[in-house]
Amino acid sequence: MFNTNSDTKYKKLFLDLTYVINELEYNFNNDQYSNNKFSLIVPIGMDSKQNENINTYIGQTEIPIPLRAYPPPPILLRQSGDASNPQAILIEEIKLWDYNFTFETSFADQDTSYIELRFNAPNSNTQIELIDPSSDIFTALAQFAINYPKVKQDLALLLAPQISSLDTKTLVIKAVKTFIDLATNIASVCPNAYLGQVSSANSLSDQAYLYRIDNNYEESQQYLSELNLRFIKSPTSSPVWPTISLETPSGLSKLKVVAQDNQQSIYQYPENIPINASLRLKLGFIQKDITLIQNAQSAIYTTRNESLISVKPTAKAFVYQTPKFYFPNNLIPLIQNLNPISISYTSDIPSSLQNLLAKLFTNTSPNNDYVIQLSCQYAYTLVTPSGAVTKDITKILNDSLVTLLPVRLCPRFSYRLSDQDNKTSVVNDFSAKILDWAKRNSISTSKAFYIFRLELYSSLENEQVQPVLILSNLCYLN
Repeated sequence: MFNTNSDTKYKKLFLDLTYVINELEYNFNNDQYSNNKFSLIVPIGMDSKQNENINTYIGQTEIPIPLRAYPPPPILLRQSGDASNPQAILIEEIKLWDYNFTFETSFADQDTSYIELRFNAPNSNTQIELIDPSSDIFTALAQFAINYPKVKQDLALLLAPQISSLDTKTLVIKAVKTFIDLATNIASVCPNAYLGQVSSANSLSDQAYLYRIDNNYEESQQYLSELNLRFIKSPTSSPVWPTISLETPSGLSKLKVVAQDNQQSIYQYPENIPINASLRLKLGFIQKDITLIQNAQSAIYTTRNESLISVKPTAKAFVYQTPKFYFPNNLIPLIQNLNPISISYTSDIPSSLQNLLAKLFTNTSPNNDYVIQLSCQYAYTLVTPSGAVTKDITKILNDSLVTLLPVRLCPRFSYRLSDQDNKTSVVNDFSAKILDWAKRNSISTSKAFYIFRLELYSSLENEQVQPVLILSNLCYLN
């Protein structure tokens, strides 16, 4: 039996042990209690000068110190998904985002925390279907929206106690028939208005990671020295290592990486962090491509007495584990970039739009289906400072008076990179309609340009109504 000054400070002790023999038995009988015994005046093993053939030295031994109580549960505090560089103007940089989450925990030396991380985590099995922009449903809905206010007034007569006038009866009958026609018109085009589940052809993989957190102490055993993050499971042989910051009263303190390989990453704590302090740690998984990773899910749990000594695992009866704690919802990022971005890659709109989409989906499979929405406005510069002429789109939008005219909206549609050469694709048709509008209206090309807006929607099941990327100022300047 032994005691320690702090049970949570050490999970094991190293002791040099010797097995001292101070008594021998002889005249063995069937009953061990009737054996004869004699005691040694100088026990064997007490004197180093005794016969060397009798070696009772056991050596250094690890003695576990288990805690017989559940560990305090870790607390998930917050999570966020933000653009890696909000000021980016290159498509290759704009589409990158960072996933951060913060948790609070306190460690005894016997405790080990585990972090589960999933990208493109599945949600429910509900299928979300998209409306084809070429469908007649928009016409039917527009007719309903225009006529319903008048029909609604006439239908209200049905609630009257009695209808005595013949003209009123005729009016009510016409209103009912009109309402039936409007509703039937919408219902008749709805079956043809769907593309099916867009994500069925997408191959965004569910990526699961598992990490283990252990702490190392300074020699004085008073303060934390290092955080050891071990890789347990990864979809690839090379794990993704996060940035780690510690929340302190003076703000965030980023932990320095002092060693890293394919198995572990070691981070250095700031000075004078007590070993039993409650820690708030922020983990950041940075620069994720929104076209490849469109949500994140994290969880944390703590075990106690799991690995007290190095020679063998702890018996299950002594191991305690907290429940696994998740955030209530998957984190779905939304990157909104309002910076003026020139997309004048070529001398014409169709190929410039195709180049834009090629840059956006450069790391994806050509046969992946994505859901995007496009719109276009005609911009005309009314007044410029001192009459200056420039092609710097940022200066034009910031310093000049610009009027905008909506030209074309292409509601959400399924886009595939491999369809770029298809002249009948939605994007090519969208470009052709803009050029046709410009030709029919004989617009001015001097001091004028186009502003496109692109929205990318999630491709993950049951999240397809969520936009994940919005580029509002894509400027094409002749």
